Amino acid sequence: MKLTKIIAGIAASAVAASTMVVAASATLQKAPAPEAGLSSGTQGWLVQLYNEGNEAENKPATDYGIDYSKVAGIAVTVTIPELDSFGTDNRVLWDGTIGGSVTFSVNGGDIEQGTDLWDTYNWPSYQFWGVIDDDPELATIDEEKPGRLEKVGAYTYKVVNDAIVNPLANGDAREIGCMQIGIQDFSTSVCEVLVTSCEVLDADGNVLISFDQNGAATLGGTAEEPTDEPTDEPTDEPTDEPTTDEPTDEPTTDEPTTGDSTKPSTNT
Repeated sequence: MKLTKIIAGIAASAVAASTMVVAASATLQKAPAPEAGLSSGTQGWLVQLYNEGNEAENKPATDYGIDYSKVAGIAVTVTIPELDSFGTDNRVLWDGTIGGSVTFSVNGGDIEQGTDLWDTYNWPSYQFWGVIDDDPELATIDEEKPGRLEKVGAYTYKVVNDAIVNPLANGDAREIGCMQIGIQDFSTSVCEVLVTSCEVLDADGNVLISFDQNGAATLGGTAEEPTDEPTDEPTDEPTDEPTTDEPTDEPTTDEPTTGDSTKPSTNT
């Protein structure tokens, strides 16, 4: 066993011994600069995908303009930062004891409290526990949990909730009040974990929209995707026909102009 794993085991045991009354410890790092639609804390990371606006819950009106009926999956990526919130070595305590639930919650509108629809769509659980990582040597997966963290980089893991039942897709609702996504943390590890991205997927696994660690939309939604195609077609296209070069008394059109209001603004 590696020295770091021995140290991690000793540290984890010491903490467990001093906090025997605590069943679990939340270990998520707070987002460094959360957007208005993000709720970030040690127990969870939750972003508003759609919300009609709820001032009492500090949730702003949110609509990214995507087809919400196509939402079929959520992929959350987390990493083990080198340093914890106190600036000390974080990875030396990494023992793979990580777990929680990938969140997809819909309520409001046609999904009223006290109904079967409310019980179905308001905070359904999709749990995961543990990782498999050869470097460091970790194998802590709970096979009975539906979700699984897959390694996608050094100290970086992704979990996908592909069991979403979307009320807008199956006709259970025509109107909703909110659709929120994220991750809840039930970890027992003393090592801190940072959410780095959250992707919203359609049934084919395509990304409809994604969010960075601060809950800022980074793809899809209202943002225009970059394109390699020119926005204005060239006017001086080559031609095989001979030019006439005949003089004309008509004024030239190469005069300066203040702009063409019929063309889209490139500053949008």
